[in-house]
Amino acid sequence: MSVGALFLLALAIPIARGADDGQGADESVAQVDSEIEAKIEKYIGLARTGRMPVRPQAARRLVKLGEPAATRLRAACGEQGEGMADLGPHLVEVLADFEDPGLRARLWTQLSELDFPWRGAAARALAGTALTAEAPIFWELLADQLAPVRVAAIEALGTVGEGSSEEIKVLSDRLRIEPNDRVRRSGVALLDDWGQSGYLLWLLEDLRRTDRYFRLPFGEQARFLSARLLAKRLGDLHGYKAENSPDDPENARAIELISEDLVKRADGQFPILPPQALAGREIDGNVIGLELRSCRRGEFFLSWNRADVLHVGTSRPLEIPLPPGTVAALEKGLAECWADLGDERYWGASGCDIEQLRLTGPDGEVENFLVSKGPAAIPDLRPAPLDRAVKLLVNSIPEGGVWQLEQREQPRDVRGIELRERVEQALQSIGGEY
Repeated sequence: MSVGALFLLALAIPIARGADDGQGADESVAQVDSEIEAKIEKYIGLARTGRMPVRPQAARRLVKLGEPAATRLRAACGEQGEGMADLGPHLVEVLADFEDPGLRARLWTQLSELDFPWRGAAARALAGTALTAEAPIFWELLADQLAPVRVAAIEALGTVGEGSSEEIKVLSDRLRIEPNDRVRRSGVALLDDWGQSGYLLWLLEDLRRTDRYFRLPFGEQARFLSARLLAKRLGDLHGYKAENSPDDPENARAIELISEDLVKRADGQFPILPPQALAGREIDGNVIGLELRSCRRGEFFLSWNRADVLHVGTSRPLEIPLPPGTVAALEKGLAECWADLGDERYWGASGCDIEQLRLTGPDGEVENFLVSKGPAAIPDLRPAPLDRAVKLLVNSIPEGGVWQLEQREQPRDVRGIELRERVEQALQSIGGEY
């Protein structure tokens, strides 16, 4: 569904317009006790700029103040939610808790705006209070470009979905091409709730993961998260310890016993695992890395291997063959870019947009170069030598196809579709044009 269609569908949801915009808002504000006014301003300030642990607490306290706080937030959001970005993610995430039709309509409007920086928070707000009439929109959001929005859509479908055979097919088909393991875990849990316990096998596969992205232990993280989900659904994990290697004898035996439990739970009916859901192990030879986390354009984990292969994603990454000599040329070109940077390694300030480049030197040590910012655009944030480095990396990504041989009963790997274009969009949203 297009952004415009999503917006129109949101507008079609029945809303009690009489409550919108707080007719007579000026009179209401005038009648609010000055002490409540002070609390409202205090909690808004803390939720926006307070210490990180305090921000969600302040936002929740604001909800308890009810209509006076809702009136103040409606004014801050503006007629169509155009001021909502300034509220920050913690306030956006609680807007639906006010049960105010005007705030809910603004959330849907901003969720349809791809340049709204807090789309994940807006989706979580709407999902946590999902209405039956909104179900068609949440189904469409399963294909959103942001993983947090897709997770929220699955949460909402757990509330408004019926678990019909048609819905099970739509969700399972989507998960077979889902590139993000967090989204897959959420979807598997919902399918189990809908009686499709065979999909828990995907969580079992996570228990075998040992993959890393340079120093980021994604495999270990997946083991912890999937073990927690399986423990909730199976109870006994037979002594499995996520902090230990899957090859540990006790863990290997535990995985066998968990597998037997899953066979009983699912009556032996297991779906085929898609390639990206297979357990991944650490890959030798990755010498260049480009990690992008854009609050608007999604996440990318790219690594260039000395075998002239570009790896895309985590766990079992997509492999894209490159012309011979590509990576050696990239290493030489990047080293020249780094030399022009001097001792600087960090540009910007902590925020939701992160761009990190990595280069493994001859001694095996990894140099890191980090660009980071908040939601506001900062032209030319990335220094010129990094611009050149980024251009080298982008130009090495082949244009076009999916780079996967067609396999029977296997869907295409969506991680490769229009990869260069999507990476360019993420880079420009973080560090600017290059």
